[in-house]
Amino acid sequence: MVWQESASLLLPSLICHISLGRLFLEAEGQIRSFIAVDVERSELIGRLEEIQREIQSSEADLRSVERGNLHITMRFLGDISPSMAERVVEMLKRINFESFPATLQGVGVFPKMAFPRVIWVGVARGKVNLVDIHRQLEAGLSQLGFRPEHDAYIPHITLFRVRSGRHKESLIEALQKHQETEFGEFDVKAIQLKRSILTPKGPIYSTIGETRR
Repeated sequence: MVWQESASLLLPSLICHISLGRLFLEAEGQIRSFIAVDVERSELIGRLEEIQREIQSSEADLRSVERGNLHITMRFLGDISPSMAERVVEMLKRINFESFPATLQGVGVFPKMAFPRVIWVGVARGKVNLVDIHRQLEAGLSQLGFRPEHDAYIPHITLFRVRSGRHKESLIEALQKHQETEFGEFDVKAIQLKRSILTPKGPIYSTIGETRR
């Protein structure tokens, strides 16, 4: 009898870890989500933090991306259901790729240097691989009912969002110093489906599922 009671207490905990936490996701409703590649090298993340601090010294009005949120965005999905999240993860497993090196190089902006709104670090070596993965993602997502993206895909890691034009000239000067700077290399080994929870202090990201090589 005691064993049965213990088993009945343990069973819900075990079930919650099955199929990407399916029961947990179903209780949570819609999921704000995106597909990404994490930078799985702490020294390189540290280098990106250094360049963040240097850019912040311009005293421009910036909102930085925290260390744990630095990633290469592959595709923003928006709000999706838990069942769709599972289908997306299954789709990720069919992406054809092998682990490859990626070099982070050059500071860039969207939409243009004269009017920066998003500040990012680009990808040099490995860019072709990421563009190919993005092409496969678009095809797979289209089959799941997602509308295609028509803008050219530029692999990058967002460092800042610019909140106003304060000290824009000094900001642009700081950015131009690093348009060709190489920051380091890491191996792309996995593609993740991420969940984003928006808070007043910034988004909190977590991994729903992944495919790994």
